[in-house]
Amino acid sequence: MIGLLARIAPGTVLALGLVLGAVPAGTGGWLLRGVMFDWFERPAIIRTQQELCTGQVQSAAAEARADEQLRLFRASERATESFIRESQRIEQDRQAALDILQQEVDRYAAELVEKDRVCGLDARDLEFLGVLPKPAGTPSGGR
Repeated sequence: MIGLLARIAPGTVLALGLVLGAVPAGTGGWLLRGVMFDWFERPAIIRTQQELCTGQVQSAAAEARADEQLRLFRASERATESFIRESQRIEQDRQAALDILQQEVDRYAAELVEKDRVCGLDARDLEFLGVLPKPAGTPSGGR
């Protein structure tokens, strides 16, 4: 075999050696590159993408949670304002009814004075009978 190689030009031997050496080296490099990509690079890429997606999903969830809390706050604020308005309206109606009742009591008292009659009931008696509401701080029960 050495004799055969001696008869071939040294440049051809060098080229043939390079080709015969490059094929296994190239194939090995290609296989090593595939193994490196499959075992190390692809999982790293997947982990990175999962981390990015997780961050984006968490950010979107936090934003949605904040939007929902703001919506609930505004809804409760509107409900509270509506409750306050309704309470004020009810209080005004109650006060108007008390004013009308007081006018009727005053009118009746004036009518009794005109006829020289006296009513033996005072405000406390009327409260006890439930005609007038009890003032705040008055204990409930008997006289």
